[in-house]
Amino acid sequence: MSIVESMANEVVLRSGGDADVLRRIIDRLDHQLNASPLQRTVRLWDISATQLGQMFGISRQAASKWLADGAPANRRDQVAVLGQATDLLDQWVKRERIPAVVRRSVEVLGGRSRLEVALAGEFEALRDELYDTFDLTRIAP
Repeated sequence: MSIVESMANEVVLRSGGDADVLRRIIDRLDHQLNASPLQRTVRLWDISATQLGQMFGISRQAASKWLADGAPANRRDQVAVLGQATDLLDQWVKRERIPAVVRRSVEVLGGRSRLEVALAGEFEALRDELYDTFDLTRIAP
């Protein structure tokens, strides 16, 4: 067993397998590693640099540069909105299910998937749909 597997097993054992605790640990590790919103989106959505580039209307090479160095200042608002959408998915959907969730068609998005909406650069529509989807005040008594 590798040291990574050993440490992971210990964390699971010490947390009692509590999914909320494990998610908070993962979030802490993400922050410790300084994962950017773009890096988190690529990882959690399981997309390529080519797809990331399509989202922002840039080349694969430019997307790879953004992943390494960060987005230019004039595009950071768009990156932040996409990051908010990714954060909502990460908060409400098990990480291993996010790639399927973003690829499933959504009626209120005109039958398009969340990935298709993001690929079209419609980040605010995506974020707003996710806010509405996970708005528990609509169903709470």
